[in-house]
Amino acid sequence: MAYRPERRHELAAELPESILKGLWATNTPVLLIPKGMEPEASDKASSGKGASLDEPILADWLKVLDHALDSPDHEGPHQRILEAMQGLLQTLSAEDRARFLREHRTLRIIRVREARSRVEKPVSVEDIDRVRETGCLFTFTGGLGEARMGIAPLLARAMPEADVCLVRAQTYRELFSEDETQGGGGSLPVADDGQACLVAVGRYTGRLGNVADRRSLLEKASDPSTDSGARRGLRFLLHGSPGHRNDDQAKLWIGRHDQHHAWPH
Repeated sequence: MAYRPERRHELAAELPESILKGLWATNTPVLLIPKGMEPEASDKASSGKGASLDEPILADWLKVLDHALDSPDHEGPHQRILEAMQGLLQTLSAEDRARFLREHRTLRIIRVREARSRVEKPVSVEDIDRVRETGCLFTFTGGLGEARMGIAPLLARAMPEADVCLVRAQTYRELFSEDETQGGGGSLPVADDGQACLVAVGRYTGRLGNVADRRSLLEKASDPSTDSGARRGLRFLLHGSPGHRNDDQAKLWIGRHDQHHAWPH
């Protein structure tokens, strides 16, 4: 009978042999098994699949996978690398996973969806922080399929140089404590929040998209309410002039007869 170590873990995704060799080269007491290679034995309790892993072991494996993301030979299997990462992280409890993510801020092991390409990609906590500060991080809506992305894709087209991303609400709660989210202005906006999109435009310093892209966003997000940042974003979408991005006082047009100019003060 072939020898099978008691401590073993089956990967959640198929990976190229070059990545597997890197994982096997780590000095860990757990045997990492390629997906589909774990025998269907009756003693599944001895398998590491779905069981808790020691965090130092987990960190070593995730560092290898993070490094593989930068290899030109591994451009194709990025989604499989991300899937393998998520499988490893799921072996931790929610509390331990939250702590692990916060302690390893530079590892690109968090799954987000890029609004422009609509493709999932791995990012780090530092990346999440950067996107959140620009107002371009959103949670998914309650819809189905592509509808879950709300108007985030429209925002991404209106701001072609911005990194607009969507993250699962649970992931966001794991990354940031309640005190942090409240201190940062409340919970993360949902992807169909028009006012939040206008606030993001108001913070944006890059070039805007063409008139058609801006019009598409304005059709879904045109009410800044009393938020000065949202009002600034709305005006920026309308006039499109970077030099006047911060000007929310000048009239955008002069009304005729009894018409009012935009946003009277």
